[in-house]
Amino acid sequence: MRRFFYSIMSNDRKDWVAVLIRIPLFVFSLFYGVIVRALLLCYSSGILPRRKLNVPVISIGNLTIGGVGKTPTVILIAKMLRLRKLKVAILTRGYKPGFFEQDSNQADEAQVLSEVLSDVGIVVNPNRYRGGIEAIERYQPDVIILDDGFQHWRLFRDLEIVLIDSLNPFGNGHLLPMGVLREPIASLKRADVLVLTKADRGDVRKLKNQLDHLFQGIPVIETVHSPKSLFDLYTHKDVSLNQLCRPIVAFCGIGDPLSFKFMLVSLGSDVKEFVSFMDHHSYSSDDMKKIRGICDNLGIRTVVTTRKDSVKLQQFKEAWQGFDILVLSIEIEITQGKNEFEERIHHLLRG
Repeated sequence: MRRFFYSIMSNDRKDWVAVLIRIPLFVFSLFYGVIVRALLLCYSSGILPRRKLNVPVISIGNLTIGGVGKTPTVILIAKMLRLRKLKVAILTRGYKPGFFEQDSNQADEAQVLSEVLSDVGIVVNPNRYRGGIEAIERYQPDVIILDDGFQHWRLFRDLEIVLIDSLNPFGNGHLLPMGVLREPIASLKRADVLVLTKADRGDVRKLKNQLDHLFQGIPVIETVHSPKSLFDLYTHKDVSLNQLCRPIVAFCGIGDPLSFKFMLVSLGSDVKEFVSFMDHHSYSSDDMKKIRGICDNLGIRTVVTTRKDSVKLQQFKEAWQGFDILVLSIEIEITQGKNEFEERIHHLLRG
């Protein structure tokens, strides 16, 4: 059902059923827009207060639903700050508040962040201000990174970084649920830095001209998703990326599955079958049987997934005896504007 509605919101479906469903969605979108604009007005005017933490907060967010690269961008900035010997804490979303512990039943993003950033404190709390207080008390950070923070208006942030998918910047231009926008495009004026992701695949020149026209003075940074490493899910051994140059079956449950498939193909993989689930999919034994059945029919013993998905697959080790289950880890690489991006962050911390 989620996939069906997302196909309508993203204009992938053009049939008469989709046309009929878009009518009530358009009405709901108008109501949603009124509520969002009213809340934004209340926060900008001070009617609703914004709470401030006593350490600098860097927010990483986006304007749309779907995968844009927030988690690898959080990792990039956290590593940048750690190189300066700064203590970092991350506030991430989730509805099971607490300090992140390995093997806990927490959000996918928190699991990935904990694996990659073992020396960074991670707090999961839907109330970001309360989570920030907890992070300060436990970790005494020099700076806090707010993951997926653009729509969390209640918490004051010192630097607002907003990510935009170069392939599909604003969807059909409509707010939820008619489109994929969480708030109006004009809200980007709140940003201190705009980061274009997947810049190697979208019409970046056209998009930058549009942004420069609408939001003059806000720096625009270009980034790409770059493959970082490959490892075996169950042995944890590093594997050469050259091992992808063979027939494989791949699967994922992320916001932008086609970008994952594109990367595999660009690395030389012969993707015989690609199975995509909805973002944050909770895998079951039936899912594993389905994917293994595909592999058996094709005579393939190499399966590739994403790091985000891998954290939910540990319990299925027995189901994959005799298979190579490989995990592709990606990182964000800045291709244009790196010096300005770093200077914005360093200026904040010097202040």
